Amino acid sequence: MLPRQTMKAQDAVAHTETMPPCPVCGGKTRIFHVGTSVIGGHKCATREESLTAPVFPLDLIYCPDCTTTMYRRIAGADRLLAEIYQKQSSTYALLPKKNPYIADFASRTSALCQSTAGRVLEIGCNDGALLQEFRALGHRPLGIEPSLCFEAVWKARDLEVINGFFDRRLSDTLSGQVFDIIVVRHVLEHIANPQEFIHLVAGLMSPASILVIESPYLPTVLNAGRFENISYAHLNHFTLRSIATMGKNAGLGLVDSRLVETDGGSFVAVLRPGVENREDLLDHVSADKIEEFLKRMHENGARLRRLLDGYEPGQIIGYGTGAKGPHLLSLYQLGDRITEAVDDNAEFHGLFLAGLGTRICSPDRLRDARVRGVLNLAPTHSASIRDRIPKDLDVIEII
Repeated sequence: MLPRQTMKAQDAVAHTETMPPCPVCGGKTRIFHVGTSVIGGHKCATREESLTAPVFPLDLIYCPDCTTTMYRRIAGADRLLAEIYQKQSSTYALLPKKNPYIADFASRTSALCQSTAGRVLEIGCNDGALLQEFRALGHRPLGIEPSLCFEAVWKARDLEVINGFFDRRLSDTLSGQVFDIIVVRHVLEHIANPQEFIHLVAGLMSPASILVIESPYLPTVLNAGRFENISYAHLNHFTLRSIATMGKNAGLGLVDSRLVETDGGSFVAVLRPGVENREDLLDHVSADKIEEFLKRMHENGARLRRLLDGYEPGQIIGYGTGAKGPHLLSLYQLGDRITEAVDDNAEFHGLFLAGLGTRICSPDRLRDARVRGVLNLAPTHSASIRDRIPKDLDVIEII
């Protein structure tokens, strides 16, 4: 466990050092020391356990050639993440019951498929909402999901789902099967070895198959200051160039892409076997851009501390206890200012955010007369959260 560190203004400029060759293209890499943080989705049974939770260094490895950008692996953090993913709750909990984006995604993807009744594989299918949409369009869906929380939901929806992590062993069990559509939505950023992952996926494709990847888009994250998106849970940060390079290594070509608003700004990339990458889609992110982003990230922490200094202890309550907001609370050393956070999931009530000592409460806590405001800890769900907050309370945005 590393010692707690106080963030200072001079930490805003990242230090760099030479690293081993890029695992994707073999190019010379650089490393940016982002700071230290706990694993944001990690929750503890007691305050004492929370305050002694491990803090991990965030070392971002960057390749100027193919723009592959990923965190240096930490075994202890990886073990925590595996446990968290097996307890993953619904991705769509704060979204409308009938999500128009999911329906549109399925329709757009289906239109690219040569078969009107194609086999669809979604890796990281969560509660199966997208699988339902593909089935309604006439396709035959199969899901893969590591979370242990959805068995009853899948059964009620009559969905076929393999409950496990997609790795070499699981892909071997699918050997010989071919899928017309393979979808990987907001999964690849969490994968420790995305190049190997894409190689395994390519082995389940025919020349007519398509692979559709949706993931946070690094240029948007940098330009829009989506500081919450660079927690260790997001092991990888992609450009279209890095996706195209990994695809080419696996015999796939990037043929189309579009930008969408999910997760603070993401891309949807389409890859096909046996074709060349479209050169006009290839982008680039410079080391200077990453360094500027990290400087702004630490300046944002100073802004938050100044805002919170205007309130008495306990007057500001956090809202949302997923991975991203608590990561920033840890990175910005705000545990002493945000001692409580509410969450809609009753299973979390009474637990504590790792490394912060912050207790998770019911939203009823916001009705306490001593509470003056709310710090939004789920920036990508700002509109939904604002609808749940009493109108007389101040709202402070973490981003």
